[in-house]
Amino acid sequence: MATKRPLYIPTIIKDENYEPSTSRPRIFFWNGLLESEGYYIEGYQEGTTNIQSVGFQQIPYVDHYSAESGQVPSSGSKSLLFFNEQNPYGIEPQQNLYSNYWNQYVQFLYNPRTRLVRVSAKIPLAEYFDTELNDLITFRGNQYQLRAINNYNIQDGSCIVELIGPVDQNVFDLSAQSQQPDTSTTTTTTTVAPTTTTTTTSSPTTTTTTTSSPTTTTTTTAAPTTTTTTTSAPTTTTTTTIGSLNEYDTTANPRFGAGNSGTACSSITLQDKIYSTRSNVSNIVAGDILYEDAGGTTPWDGGETSSQQWYRVTDGVTSIAVQIADNTGEVLNKVLCL
Repeated sequence: MATKRPLYIPTIIKDENYEPSTSRPRIFFWNGLLESEGYYIEGYQEGTTNIQSVGFQQIPYVDHYSAESGQVPSSGSKSLLFFNEQNPYGIEPQQNLYSNYWNQYVQFLYNPRTRLVRVSAKIPLAEYFDTELNDLITFRGNQYQLRAINNYNIQDGSCIVELIGPVDQNVFDLSAQSQQPDTSTTTTTTTVAPTTTTTTTSSPTTTTTTTSSPTTTTTTTAAPTTTTTTTSAPTTTTTTTIGSLNEYDTTANPRFGAGNSGTACSSITLQDKIYSTRSNVSNIVAGDILYEDAGGTTPWDGGETSSQQWYRVTDGVTSIAVQIADNTGEVLNKVLCL
């Protein structure tokens, strides 16, 4: 039987005397109907002066905390508050808006190592439009978060850039950057495993009959027979289709990248081609696979496992530095080159 919970009617007050307060619309979680103590709502019947009383055993449950329909909040519930409060139903969640979305960033801002850096730069107009405030910028071998671009001159691209850092890579999740869907698909078909059927007749029997006279009759059945049938071994067919690849310039050949993102970004000479399913280099993110050929048959070799190399990749408008794993072509990290 469902638990009958007390009925609480929330009221927004403005002081300790419980004076009512006018408030703006608020956002709550809709948690369905919750079993409660019985209550009644009275009102006039339409078109009459008769008062009608209707009883209810459930309440429409809305709250700052999420819950499964018909249940109460738990420690794992989501919260719409920056600081959780005691709740009449259930228990307080462990997380809130601050812990989920602000705590790590505020700790980064007030870290004694964090500095605000202002530098003069020239940013091409097309790259200026693609720049976002969650981009990581490589400056003098360190990564910084882009805080602002001020006094931008659309004629020559000159501006003042504000950076905050240096940034620990754990502070910002590179995988959270917007990414286009990967167009590669893989289909694997496997036949059933081999089966073996073995049939064996009963073991041979021998019957010997000896009469009084010296005659002997011996009858022996046929020897055992075994029939074995084995189906063909399993076969697996794997077909991988990679969407159309786009060609970009890079400053180093496979296995010969730079030791860090700063060195890669400062490289000027374009020595090789690199291929990606992304429509532009800004959309390349950690986890993507880059290739050495337009057919997508050879993943880019990023170098030795102990020192996976960095490569500057450009589409002529935007330049990024990517750290690529050895043999697999997987992008491990990405920063925007300023």
